[in-house]
Parts: sequence; C-alpha cells; structure tokens
Amino acid sequence: MNMRIFQSRNFFLFLTLIAAATALGAANLFGILPAAGATLFLAAALVTVLSKKAYHHIVLAGIWLLFCVFIEPSPSDMLLCAVIPLGLISGHYKPKLSGPSLVTALLFITYIIACIPGILAAGDKSGALVYSAVTLYLLFSAMFIGTYGQRHTINPLLRAYILAAFCSFLVGLIGYCGVFGEFLMAGNYRVKGLFKDPNVYGPFFIPAILLVISDIKKRALLRTPVAVHIILIVFFTLGVVFSFSRGAWVSLVVALLSYFLLTGDLKRHLKLKRLIAGAACLILIAGVLFSPPMRSTGVSDYLLERAQLQKYDRNRFRSQQGGLELALQNPLGIGPGQFENEIAAVTKYRLSAHSLYIRTVAENGFAGFLSLFAALGYLILSMLRLYLRKTPEPVLGSLSVADMKEQAKEDLIFQNGRKSEPLSKEACRPEKNTVLAAVIAILIGLLVNGLVIDTLHWRHFWFYIGVGLYFVNCE
Repeated sequence: MNMRIFQSRNFFLFLTLIAAATALGAANLFGILPAAGATLFLAAALVTVLSKKAYHHIVLAGIWLLFCVFIEPSPSDMLLCAVIPLGLISGHYKPKLSGPSLVTALLFITYIIACIPGILAAGDKSGALVYSAVTLYLLFSAMFIGTYGQRHTINPLLRAYILAAFCSFLVGLIGYCGVFGEFLMAGNYRVKGLFKDPNVYGPFFIPAILLVISDIKKRALLRTPVAVHIILIVFFTLGVVFSFSRGAWVSLVVALLSYFLLTGDLKRHLKLKRLIAGAACLILIAGVLFSPPMRSTGVSDYLLERAQLQKYDRNRFRSQQGGLELALQNPLGIGPGQFENEIAAVTKYRLSAHSLYIRTVAENGFAGFLSLFAALGYLILSMLRLYLRKTPEPVLGSLSVADMKEQAKEDLIFQNGRKSEPLSKEACRPEKNTVLAAVIAILIGLLVNGLVIDTLHWRHFWFYIGVGLYFVNCE
C-alpha cells in the first residue's frame, strides 16, 4: 500500500473533519453544544489544521472570551472544544505530564471516577450526565492549559486573561452608564457584565489584579509604563467593588495578603510611611464613595447595606446545613447537579448550595470531596514548594525554553576547554517568580470564595488550576 496517501494533506484534512464531526455529535448528544455553536466549532476545526500560528491565536481567543459566559456553552467553550482534540490530531498540541503535575491529574481523575456512584443513583440521570460532562470538559481544559504552555510560555495566555478582564470592565462600565443596563446589570447598582451573576463578575477581576501587581517590577507580561499597571489595578478593583459581591471583597483581601506574605512585601508595606499613605488612599476612596453626588445616586447607602448580613443569608446557611445532612444520608453522593432537586426534601425550599465544599460533599460523596480537595491541596503545596525552594531556577513564564537553556549555558564558565562552576552562584540565580506567587494567591482566594458560592464550573477557576499545573509541570 502506498504510504504517501496517508501522508497527504487532503487525507489529513479528511481525518480532521471526521474527528471534528464526531466530537460535535458527541457534544450535542450530551447537550453541551447547541446547534448555534456548530458553525463556530467547525470553523475553528478547519483553521486549526491549516495553520499552526492560527491554532495558537485560537487558543488565545478562547482564553480572551472567558469574560463572555452569559450563555452555555460559552464562545470560549466552543473554541476550546475544537482546539483540544484537533490539536492532538494535527500535532499542534503535544501534552506531557510528569512529576507532581501527573499526580495532581491522577487525583482529579480519581475525583471524576468517584462521581460515578452518584450519577447512577441520581434522580435525574440525564441532568447528572450533562453536569458531569461539563466538569470533565473543564478538567480537560485545565490539563490543556497546563501542558500547552510547555511549548509556548504561559505569558501570552496570561496576557489574554488580563485583556479579558479589561474588556469585562469596559462592558460593565457601559452597563453602569445605562446602555443595555437591563442586560448588563443585576438591579440598579450591581454590575454583572457578560456573566450570569455579579458574584462571578467581581471575582473574575481578582486574578488580573494579582497578575498586574506581580508584573510591576519586571513588566514581562505587560511591556507598558508602570502608570498603565496602576490604572489597570484601579479599574479592576472598581470592577470588584461595584459587583457588590461580599465574597469577592473577602477573596480579594485574602489573595492580596497571601501574595504579599509569599513575596515578603507585607513587612515592607507595614512601615509607618506606607501605612499612612495607604490610610490616606482609603480615606480618599471613602470620601468619593460617600460624597454628596454619590449619595444622591443611592450607591453609598447600597454599599453600606451590602456590607451587612442580608435577609436571604439565613436561607443560605440553612441550605448549607441541609447539604451536610444530605451528605450524611448519602455518603456516595446524590449525583452531580442534583443539589437543587434534593435539598427541598430537607429545607422545604429549592435552594442552591452557595458553597463549593457543600455541593461537592453532597453531590459527589465523601470520596469525591476528598479526592477533589486532595488534588487542589497537592497542587498548591507543589507550587509552594517550587516557589520556596532555596535555589530557584530561571523564572518560569518569563523566559522561553530556548532562553532558559541559553541561560543555563551562560551559568558555566569555560576555562581551557573545561567546565567550571560559576564564580558567584548568587549572581547567576534570578529572584523568585512573582507570577508563580500570584497564581498561588489566586487559587487560595478562589478557594476562600468557594466557601460562600459554588465555583466548581467557573471557567477562570479551572484556567488557573491549569496555570498551576503548568508551573509544576515545568519543574
């Protein structure tokens, strides 16, 4: 048989189209991709096999579109559903996991397996299958981010996220100014942008804030003046504030404290002069928020109201208590996505879990709960070990693989054709990676936010799990 037939571009394109059609059919079977997404999916499928550069741009577009999730599947989901399988077929994406990243991936797979008894016991099996399929897709997307960065540094992906946050801020600002307010706002004051809920809109900015702060010194992510970094931090902070999400406010504080503790900057920022400057900034912000013009709009009063316990908080606490009762009654889990259906038997009301932890233990059982948080805990501990090691390697994410190899060569001094150790090891060792510290703080903040809201299907939550996998995978 002539092997050239199998090496021809037409034959390769034919196989790719078959794979795309199969993936699309499977997605439709589980209700993940509606018919409206077929055109975008197939268009991305065709482009990915025609150009390696175009493939990379589609990946970046998939991350940039993370700010647009008012429909499911979102445009980002459609693009990533295309690029992951087609990248494997075309050779544009060659995943490789090893060491701590492989252990983390196996723990996540264990979590998926632990969900099976709950699926079998679910009252709404089709709903449980769809919910599990979405979770599985998000896990694959995280693994894709973690392994795709091996060939392309993670920086372009992080830039795409910062751009997504900036676009989300602009969209929210448009809504706040009264344009498409019924679509972009939740009530009179809370901004939701292109998200379904302000409680997702606000936390979406927190990773961008941490990334921009971590980039101020080296400016490897954004090659712009420091003033641009500061402006972006102000914009993104306003996005968090005007979502009026209490969980987002707490998550931001926890993430910032975690970051400054890791980098050692907290002690520096606690000096008297900096404390006075910080207090002056807070007084200025408070003066603006509670000024007569702002009070006339009702924003000031609403801000004070949101800072207190709300009437519906009692229902949330009752829902979480009921979730624990469901977990004790069903140790193998009630099934993915079944919380709202089953909680009514306990609380007499159809309520959401409002907690990643409660939803996981109730729906996936104790085995699923332990495996999911073992995976997350192991990933964060691996990142901490990598960040805190005494002899850090060249900064991951800021150098390409070729540049890191060149750096390693320069670390050796050649004398008379023989290799010798560097004259000064400290001079050859770059400082610790602040981007890695930011990602650790981001994940900690997201896990804290998960105490009061269900973050399991947040796209940016899994994106940063993938970024964390990238760092430990590059070790």
